[in-house]
Amino acid sequence: MEDAKLKKADILFRKKQFQNLIKELEPYVMEYRQSADFFYMLGVSNLYLGILGAAEDYLTTASRIDADSPRSLIALGALFLRKGSTTEAISCYLEAQEIDPQNALVKKSLNFIRKSDMATISQAVDNGKITEFYPSTGVYIPVQQIVAVAAAVVIITVTTVVAINMYKKAPKRADLSEYTLTVNEKNDPVEKDGGTYRYIMTTSEINDSYTKAIKYFQAFKDNQAQVEINRILNSNASVSIKQKARDIMNYIQEPGFDTIKDIYSYKEVESDPYLYMDCWVVWSGRVSNVEITETTYNCDFVVGYDDMKNIDGFVPCSIPLPISIDVENPVQILGKLTVKNNKLFLLGKSVYQPLGKK
Repeated sequence: MEDAKLKKADILFRKKQFQNLIKELEPYVMEYRQSADFFYMLGVSNLYLGILGAAEDYLTTASRIDADSPRSLIALGALFLRKGSTTEAISCYLEAQEIDPQNALVKKSLNFIRKSDMATISQAVDNGKITEFYPSTGVYIPVQQIVAVAAAVVIITVTTVVAINMYKKAPKRADLSEYTLTVNEKNDPVEKDGGTYRYIMTTSEINDSYTKAIKYFQAFKDNQAQVEINRILNSNASVSIKQKARDIMNYIQEPGFDTIKDIYSYKEVESDPYLYMDCWVVWSGRVSNVEITETTYNCDFVVGYDDMKNIDGFVPCSIPLPISIDVENPVQILGKLTVKNNKLFLLGKSVYQPLGKK
């Protein structure tokens, strides 16, 4: 949190001076529209003050920006718990638990919901005990105390830093050596029994595609690796090579907004959807024909229409959460590509939508 405004807000947050924090930050919503810290502090501050509508808006935005962190989900869980909306609270807590299985506050909150009826929850709201389930704002320590403590532990700190640096290495991925093609597979990679294939490849093309899949994977270029795997799976490559390609897919990880790489455009995907199956994309646009159930959000995603000038295409989209998206404003959706009924389909994971004007 290097920014001066956010540093100042963090001090107010730790001091629990929530009204002052809101006055400091709210004028800068557009400036910090991609800062999860900004929206998280505003959301939790409003939660503590009992301004639940604003708290939900800010925390939902923070969760969209930083989908890999459980903190906003935990705060949203507490918000829904305070409102008595236990179904929504449980959904938030379970999603947070998937990210951080050992989180003590999540376990405490879920245990409270299991043991409580609506009367117990209302009583906790009335007597203030509901704040036990609110996320901590941290502790504020005056600078003088920090300096005194720092002077006492400087030797330990230096030693610790040296030790950490000794173990700082470039990140490594799974060892795929067991999936190296055998000599026979390299020399004879073409399926002998024949069949109908989307791509007809030569011996050198199959070997080259397989080599690229592993190379891209080790370079953290998962989308490019997936394309080469798809090329092999839809080709005349041998059964054993296809099986190894499928096995490599198990090592590919789901990205977040901040980790996704090599995003393919709608036009690229539309030209050959099967080549991009299971690739992840972040596309901008607007939603229409919305249908929300207890467990899913379904819509037609109008890709590229965020500027209300150009439309790249229409993609049916399903998100496995009963979320809310403002149809009047543009939105970014992080999702995985697939095909349903021979048509391109997007399985949404996360959405990001700046707060609209109110």
